[in-house]
This record gives sequence, C-alpha cells and structure tokens, in this order.
Amino acid sequence: MSLTEIFNSEDFNKMIFSPFKVKGSLKKKYPKMKMFSSFQSAEDQMIAYVLYMYDQNTPMKEQFPDLKIRKEQAAILSGFDLVKDNEKLHDIFFFQSSKLVDMVDEFLRKQNNRIWSMIVSNEQTFFEYQTKLLSPVEGDRDKDILQALQIKSKIMDDLNTINDRLDSYYMKLYEEDQELLKVIKADKRLTPEFIANL
Repeated sequence: MSLTEIFNSEDFNKMIFSPFKVKGSLKKKYPKMKMFSSFQSAEDQMIAYVLYMYDQNTPMKEQFPDLKIRKEQAAILSGFDLVKDNEKLHDIFFFQSSKLVDMVDEFLRKQNNRIWSMIVSNEQTFFEYQTKLLSPVEGDRDKDILQALQIKSKIMDDLNTINDRLDSYYMKLYEEDQELLKVIKADKRLTPEFIANL
C-alpha cells in the first residue's frame, strides 16, 4: 500500500501549508510561505519534508510514531528516493545540512509552540543517542573498552530521561485528546497482537 493510499487530503488540512498532492511549486501554491525566509532558496522537496515532519499538526506523527520511519515516509511523500538520494537523506535525517537546520529552526519558532519544539528536539536527540548506543564497543585495551561501556551506560540513563520528558511533553500537548495520545505513545513492539492488526 502506498502512502497516498494511506492518507487523503483531509488528513493534512490542519497543517499550516499542506504539501500533500500539490502539483507544481509549493511557493506558488502558498504565496504566504514567503514569511519563512529560509524557505526562499530551498527546493520543493526539502520544503515538503520540513512541512511533513515539523508542522505541529502533521498526521505523520500519529501514523508513524517511530521517528526513523516517520523521517523515511516524510522523505518519500516529499519526492525523495530512499535509494538514489541516500547520501542527501542521511545528511537530512541527522541534521548535517545547515540549510535544513535553518528551515526547521525558523519553522518551529514561527509556530510559536514551545512544547512541540521541545518534542522535536528531544526526539532527534533520542534518535542520535540510540544510534550511538547501538554502535559496537571498540578499543585495544581493557581501559578503553571499560570507558566506552561507561559512556554507553550514561547514554542509557540520558535516553531514559529523554523518554520521560517526551512522555511529559506529549501529555501537555495532547492532554485534551486522550485517544490521539494513546496512538502516539502506543507500544509498537512486535507482538502477535500487533502483527495480527497489521
């Protein structure tokens, strides 16, 4: 099933600027987008990605609670090819593109929702820490290996703290919509029940 079959245009109606199924230039479709100076020299694919990922009303966060999958699906919806654009997407996913950093920062600031901004920042930090945590421990000496393991232990503690903060932020953001909160915080472990509901 393709993403355009999962979603319909109504799913994106609450977004500031919905890129869903827009033909042609986003800046022409939405002239008010000029309020974001960092968008002016950006390609439509990058603008669409920022909108899908970082609009506080994007349906992507409910449909894809896992950040890595959400980033990949937002990239696909934005017109990127996960294989052909792999190198560029790596830079985007890990915020190694200064253009993307400027766009996301401006877009979050102008939405003026500190809780949403903190969710975005903490999810990204969690994602980066998780990647470090899963990297193999390397070292030539026992001392180096022990130090690397201690760093991993600290990362695990930090991940636990970030997770608690994210739960708190989501509670604040969606306190009035308990059903949506359940979807976002849903435990997506591979259990027989989860697989049966796919």
